[in-house]
Amino acid sequence: MKELRKCPFCGGEAKAKTVLNKSKHCNVGFIFEIVCTECGTTYPKQYGIDLKLQEDLSITIVGEDKREEAINDWNNRVSSY
Repeated sequence: MKELRKCPFCGGEAKAKTVLNKSKHCNVGFIFEIVCTECGTTYPKQYGIDLKLQEDLSITIVGEDKREEAINDWNNRVSSY
């Protein structure tokens, strides 16, 4: 998986920030956004990922997985850094 580039405005580190946790029995999901840890700039879109805990304790992605889309959206912004 690609890494998030630095913030295009201040050069700060970008991170995923959980906006909402969703849970159904053995499935769990997250709605998240990408945020600069320095200036607080947020990409104006939210993304999701849905996971399932298997009986052998492994984790499987089920349904939605928007991590790559989030990284691509953030990284394709115009940047001076």
